[in-house]
Amino acid sequence: MVSRSLVVFAGLMSLPALAAPPASRVEPVKDTMHGVEITDNYRWLEGDNSDPQHMGKTTDEVGAWTDAQNAYTRSLLDNLPGRQRLEERLRPLMEVGSISAPMMKEGRYFYSQREGTQNQPLVYMRHGSKGKPKLLLDPATIDPSGLVTIAWYSPSHDGKLLAYGTYRAGDENSTLHLMDVDSGQVLPLEIPGKTQAADWLPDASGFLYRNLADVKNPYSGQVMFHRMGDEVAQDGQA
Repeated sequence: MVSRSLVVFAGLMSLPALAAPPASRVEPVKDTMHGVEITDNYRWLEGDNSDPQHMGKTTDEVGAWTDAQNAYTRSLLDNLPGRQRLEERLRPLMEVGSISAPMMKEGRYFYSQREGTQNQPLVYMRHGSKGKPKLLLDPATIDPSGLVTIAWYSPSHDGKLLAYGTYRAGDENSTLHLMDVDSGQVLPLEIPGKTQAADWLPDASGFLYRNLADVKNPYSGQVMFHRMGDEVAQDGQA
């Protein structure tokens, strides 16, 4: 009896030769870490890191490279035998909606929800468990290109202010923002540096947060305190 592995192997051998993927430019960048020289041939794929406030900004060259690689991948995957039937079966199963456990602050319920066809969850607030949902954050509205993700959100104890973090294009270097919940207005406050969820004082006069003093150094974590109304430059370590 012929084994399954031999059948699979024979099937693979019958596939036509695959075209080579698009070429990737090689530009060596050398770093010395702990006395060891390391060469990175593809540092340019990280994007533009010249602005510390917007690390990894996508350049035209990186965008073109990504499009070419995606097109090549799709040309292979989309033509696999049986793929369409498998997708038709799996898609309805993958498009099941989800909703997070709520955060309750002074009778206000904060939660995220994603419908089946949405790429990312939206953040809502409602007054009481049976109140009408109010949309607070929609990544697609923040950035219609779909590259912005809501990393976390943290309401104040009275539920009137919402700190939340966003990052772009998967870089995970989240920036803290602040919203007035009742008006939905985004306040003029931004704290960059892979900032993590805020811990509010009971009277909402300020909050603690953790971020990186240097986003290039994952060991530069610091716990900071921000007092409402102060400039971010005045924040001190807790």
